[in-house]
Amino acid sequence: MDEPIPTYVADHDLAALLKAAAARDEPVRVKAETSTFVVRIVQESVDDDDLLASYDPEAVSAALDAYSGSWRDLNVDAIKETIYQARETGSRSPGDQR
Repeated sequence: MDEPIPTYVADHDLAALLKAAAARDEPVRVKAETSTFVVRIVQESVDDDDLLASYDPEAVSAALDAYSGSWRDLNVDAIKETIYQARETGSRSPGDQR
């Protein structure tokens, strides 16, 4: 069975770029820092009836069995304390006003 392709919600500029490339039926070059990607646009229509077509309840059950309890050795109180300390000190530089 083919692995599902992750879906990401694109910001406005990227979405507009991809729509324009699809309309021209041409690939688009996307530059991200030091990497350049050539993206070939393949439009898909998703029918609501097909959303669960590849759902495998046995695989979900197996994954839950395999991973349940896998974090039991973590110290939850220490993790929470680390998060609270990070919130107190802040993780953004002073000029970052997002």
